[in-house]
Formats: sequence, structure tokens, C-alpha cells
Amino acid sequence: MRRAFTLVELLVVVAIIGLLISLLLPAVQTAREAARRTQCVSNMKQLGTGLHNFVIVNRQFPPAGRSYGWCNSERDFPHDPVTLNLHGLMLMMPFLEQSGLFDEYDPKAASSSLDFCISPSGTNGPLAGDPMTSGNAALATVRHAFLRCPSDSGDPLLPDNVYYGLGNGVGLRPAKTNYDFSVEYWEWRCNAWAATPERIRRMFGENSETKIAQVTDGLSHTIAIGETTFDNANGRCPAWAYRGWVQVGVDPAQGINIWMSPWTHPPNPDPSRTRPRSGRVGSWSWPGSMHPGGCNFVFADSSVRFLNESTSRGTMERFAKMADGKVADQD
Repeated sequence: MRRAFTLVELLVVVAIIGLLISLLLPAVQTAREAARRTQCVSNMKQLGTGLHNFVIVNRQFPPAGRSYGWCNSERDFPHDPVTLNLHGLMLMMPFLEQSGLFDEYDPKAASSSLDFCISPSGTNGPLAGDPMTSGNAALATVRHAFLRCPSDSGDPLLPDNVYYGLGNGVGLRPAKTNYDFSVEYWEWRCNAWAATPERIRRMFGENSETKIAQVTDGLSHTIAIGETTFDNANGRCPAWAYRGWVQVGVDPAQGINIWMSPWTHPPNPDPSRTRPRSGRVGSWSWPGSMHPGGCNFVFADSSVRFLNESTSRGTMERFAKMADGKVADQD
């Protein structure tokens, strides 16, 4: 008689193999996430270096954006005479090894078509030029690997509409960015940065003109760029090339302690976007990431630090403000 495995022996072997695989998979997933997180840090380090190269040439940091066409132009927050809807990352392209792309950008034309005022007291300035015919709209569809966190598997493109996209059904879907400038949540008010007292300002805002000397809390204690997710329950993730409706940047002090599950969401008319799930931040300008336990930030000295989700709101406020006289250290 020929010897062979019995059915019981075969089942035991299969069970052992299954157990070994179940023990191995978490280790593999952890290793993959570690590699993705390393790449994310590398991307953000590149942005931090680009910021300082920009300062060397221009003697100041770039603005978060210029001349928004959708902002609230109340009396104390005057709007600009023309609308550009420009994102500050476009101005950084020559310092991020993207000089060829920047050469195609037309600074005399708007970057998107959004142009209306949410205040009944007035209207914003007209578009400086047509983003479609100038070629600026086409540039906004270019996807850059260094502006995307590899851990985020969400949709990397914005919708084709007038609020968050380039226009109303223009046939173009612009590219998002996981990384944006540190701003105040309420930067949807026209020229709010200039109207904000220096002691509570973030480093960036609409038409901001921050110089190194103004960061009196110290470059190593002030956040310059934050990370966010592609999915958003209220508003939309920012585009890299232009500023759309409430796409103001990342406020480090918003959404604190809810970066990871459970992701708290405010009410939204679209039920499909209010279901809490990992990877969907609650509102515009909230920081977030798909890295377990926290989020990456670029500090003004170009260093990149991972801030734990348990970091207190007070600490994040101090990291966000550039001249409040209260220097913070990581919790």
C-alpha cells in the first residue's frame, strides 16, 4: 500500500499555512506603509527646501494665493480689483524643478473661472484673463507625484464644476494636492491675512508677504505646510494650481484629535459625503493623513515632523502662529 496524507493531516497543514500567512500579512502591510510614509516625508522635505530657495530669490515666502474671486468682501476685508485665483504652489514651481511648466503659466490671466462675491455688499474684481485660452487651466490638470501622498488612495482629481473646478463643465478635471500652506480656517474672507493681527497670524494667506524676520517664534517652532486627505466631507481638497471655493490651505489647529477614526463630519446636503470613514476629513482646511496615528507637517526651517493625533489643540495653535511669543514643543 502507498502511504499518503490523511484528510486530517492535510487540513492541519492548510491551517498552519493560513496561520503563517495571517501573521506575515500585517508585517508586510506595515513595511509598505513605512515605505509610503518615507516617500511622503521626502515629498514634503522637497517642498520645504523649495520654500527656502524661493526666499533666497524673492526675499520673502510665497503667498498662499493671490486675488481670490470668491471671497467674502465685507467692508473690513476689501477684495482685489482683479481676480487671479492663483495658488502659491504655482509660484514655487521653478524651485521644485518644474521650470518648464512654470514657463507655460500666464501670470496675467486667472488660474480658474470662479468669480463671484458671497457678500451682498459688493462684487469682486473681474477675471484678469481667461484661464482656458491662456493655457492656465490645462496646467492645472497636470498631476505631480511630489504633491501626492502615496498612502492616500482617494480620487486625485477635482470635479468639473465652477465651484471647485476650473469652470462650469469645461471638460477638465484638475489635480489635487495633499500638501498646502499653513493658513487660518477663515481665510475665505478677502485679504484676511493682512487684516489679522501679527501676533495671531499664520505664515500664509491670500496675498501674504511673510519674511523670515517676521517668524519671531522661530522657524523650527512654526508650521509652514500641512498634510490633508483627498476626500473631504465639507468643501473639497485643494487643487495645486489655483484656489477654488474655500480651498484656502491647511489650518494646523483645525480638526485636532480627529485626524484618524472616528472622522467627525459636519452636516452636508450630500449624504454620500457625510458618512464617516477613514480618509475623509470633516471640513475644508482640516489636516489629515492615512498614516496611522497622526499627520506630517513641514516647519518653516524645512524640517518635516510627524505630529501625533493626540497632540493638544493648544500646542497646534502655537505651532500654527508665527509670532505669538509662545514657543511650543511637541507633546
